[in-house]
Amino acid sequence: MKIKEVIAATGLTDRAIRLYIENGLVTPENEKSYNGRNNYNFTQTDIEHFEQIALLRKADFSLEQIKTLKSGGESAKEVLIAYLATKKESVVTGQKIVDALKDIPQQETVTIDYVCEKIKASFENTPLPDADRKATKGELLEKWLMRIPAIIFLAFWGLFGIGVWLTYREDFVFPRYYTNPVNYIGTAYILIPVLAAIIVLFLYRKYVLLPEKRKKRRWIAGVSLTIALLVCIQPIGMASIMLMPPVYSETDNPENYLILGNHVKMYGDDIYKLFPVNIPRSAIAEDSRWYPPDKFLDTTKYYYYFQEVVDPSFHVYAEWVLPKDEFTEELNRIQNYYPEGARQQEQWGEWICLSFTDDTLDFSEAKEMIDYYYLIFAYNEKMGAVRYIASYSMDCGRNEDPYFLELQWE
Repeated sequence: MKIKEVIAATGLTDRAIRLYIENGLVTPENEKSYNGRNNYNFTQTDIEHFEQIALLRKADFSLEQIKTLKSGGESAKEVLIAYLATKKESVVTGQKIVDALKDIPQQETVTIDYVCEKIKASFENTPLPDADRKATKGELLEKWLMRIPAIIFLAFWGLFGIGVWLTYREDFVFPRYYTNPVNYIGTAYILIPVLAAIIVLFLYRKYVLLPEKRKKRRWIAGVSLTIALLVCIQPIGMASIMLMPPVYSETDNPENYLILGNHVKMYGDDIYKLFPVNIPRSAIAEDSRWYPPDKFLDTTKYYYYFQEVVDPSFHVYAEWVLPKDEFTEELNRIQNYYPEGARQQEQWGEWICLSFTDDTLDFSEAKEMIDYYYLIFAYNEKMGAVRYIASYSMDCGRNEDPYFLELQWE
């Protein structure tokens, strides 16, 4: 028989049946499922044991006393005598029990069958104790004292984590992840309270019937919530979320041409003015689809990078070769867009470089710069090649040179 059939046969609740099993009063055959759940198979003998236990519980025997009665022998008699001595102090229930059991023969062995037979008439219709039928007030109080802060942690930090993820998603459109564990302090700051809350909610998803298990569960939940609270009140995690993201953005695929993150878009007016709206058809492979293109000539290059560890920096670079008429049109476009002309002009090899910002184009000086912003258009008339560079750093120049220093000009 399954547990539903036992409930129908005995009138006991699911909680009562599991309580008696966990306390070792009934030991049905048990087959563990693949997910660890108990699948009990009950016999008619188990049904009789449940009925006996229920009867004794109605008579106010404790679970430990019933366990001793099941073992029989002298210890069972001692339990029964002590039980009777206690019940003599009760006026109503105690008197009924005393009347039923007062004639225990001094030499007769006491068994659970003997006790049940004596008290059956008096207690068969008495309801089970509340503790056998439903959760006690103490259990309910403990459950909600643990679950309420866990729900608060999960809701607040879960929503906060989603907000951070959405922000990262908009800023780091081509995500790459750092290998330095320091960059993940902020991630841990969000995940630890969320995981602690999930652990507590999992532990309190159902009632635990044995006091020892309840004590262990209470200890684990208390430690989890304490760790979550300690993580939340320290300032390092919040600072790490803002200053040390675990992700940066990088791509060299021309298919991603001018797909910019939110931070880089703040400089979009400058970038969209300098760079063509699309990669020209002459820089796309003949067997590529028309839009969006997916194959490019070897001379067509693109690079995009953005990071925001402490301070932000970005680099956007594009290069391709144009036919003579398109090359001339592009020079005219730049001249029309910048009628005031370039602020600086240099020749590097066969390249003419026009800079539309004030930061130096001198290689040695540029290498020492910490803060910089470059908008550069370069062209090679002999090759028919053009280059577009947008490079920005806020106090990141110690580790990142302006991007034009990375290119081959000779």
